[in-house]
Amino acid sequence: MESVGARATKSLFLTLWATLLGAFTLVLAGPSLKALRSYVGEEVYWLFGLLPVMIFLVCGLQAYALVFFAIVICVGIYADLEEQGHSYLVSGAVSLAITCGLAFGTAGLWLSHQESDWIAQLTTQVEGPIRQAFSLPSGDLPFEIRDVIVQMPSVVVMAVLFTLFLAAAFEHRALAIVGVVKKRSSFLEAFTVPTPMIWVFTLCLLVSYGGFGSTEVKLVGQNILNICLSLYFLQGVSVLVVFFKALKLSPFWQFLLFVFLVLQLFLLVTGVGLLDLWCNFRERIRLRRVGSESGISQSE
Repeated sequence: MESVGARATKSLFLTLWATLLGAFTLVLAGPSLKALRSYVGEEVYWLFGLLPVMIFLVCGLQAYALVFFAIVICVGIYADLEEQGHSYLVSGAVSLAITCGLAFGTAGLWLSHQESDWIAQLTTQVEGPIRQAFSLPSGDLPFEIRDVIVQMPSVVVMAVLFTLFLAAAFEHRALAIVGVVKKRSSFLEAFTVPTPMIWVFTLCLLVSYGGFGSTEVKLVGQNILNICLSLYFLQGVSVLVVFFKALKLSPFWQFLLFVFLVLQLFLLVTGVGLLDLWCNFRERIRLRRVGSESGISQSE
């Protein structure tokens, strides 16, 4: 049995590791926070999870503290519901709804204290950092900042989705760093978007690019369409995981191919996820794999 000091050290390491990864890309904090929740339990998780938030607030990093707090809540709620025996779809949907509700509520509270044309103000504040980040000269930008801002709601939802997906899929890897062995979850290979979502996707596609409805309706449709595309992208990733497993590729080559496909061929992976609804690629791959293995055993 581990000593209290050893458990505290491992818990603190997972917390710091989540904070470090989150500093690069916030969604990467998910697996370490999920591992922390599994390792220390519900009550202690909130203690360690909120520790970085307090440090960020003391250092004057209010924005980062708020976002990290949202990730802690997101992963914590998901883990609580999963522990109660709910499916990953139910746990993820409830966690997503609560986290995004808090985020949009906070944004609404901020907007209530702004002047009427808040988009113009926000555009002015965002333009400078964007030019600096991409080294853009003065003059017209290659895109409209206003168009980016009005799709921020879908960006928030997508960030929560990716955080939950990574947390559920790679929790065992984060636990392995501190020497804790946990069986790999089948989540990464089994993730499937509910079938009725295809009708939501089709409707939003028509609203966004079919010339139907007002400008406000199109904006709502585009935001929901972005969320649908991210869901089918994750299903495409799940199909690729099963495919790579059938090919028996080494972890190194799997990582390289994933980086290439995810960063360079986002729409292709999303298309695979969409087609999986009708083609059921994963079941076909499994049946072919079973058939080839049975053929080898018979020949022996």
